[in-house]
Amino acid sequence: MSDHEVINIDLTCPRIGYLYAFVTPVDWWDGWLPVDTMLKDHIKGMDPDDVEMRETEIASHERFLHIAKQAARMRGGWEGDIREGVYATGLVVPGDPTSVLIFGWKQSNNGDTFIASPNRIPGWSEMSNVIHKEVRFTY
Repeated sequence: MSDHEVINIDLTCPRIGYLYAFVTPVDWWDGWLPVDTMLKDHIKGMDPDDVEMRETEIASHERFLHIAKQAARMRGGWEGDIREGVYATGLVVPGDPTSVLIFGWKQSNNGDTFIASPNRIPGWSEMSNVIHKEVRFTY
């Protein structure tokens, strides 16, 4: 399997996610927040009375992160340990009026850093001095 083939982790949903494995560690996480904090901030703008919608939104992000971690273990070179993270931040997607949350963490062993996004991040896979690989996965 090449790095550009899609890992079909969840066949019930055809959405594609992207995992970027950095060989150059990310040492500064400015603008990133711990996942729990970011998810609480993310749903602040939602109707506080619509508990089901808020819970669904959090669950969908947690599910995405869980599957992204599986992809990182299967094809990204992640050994399963975390030195820093998991953090989250917003990313503006061209052509989309909303931002998406992306997630990042650093491996303990060698500092390899992993960033998971529900959208492809233009230009990242071409940064051969930084990016080890781009892995696509279903979620």
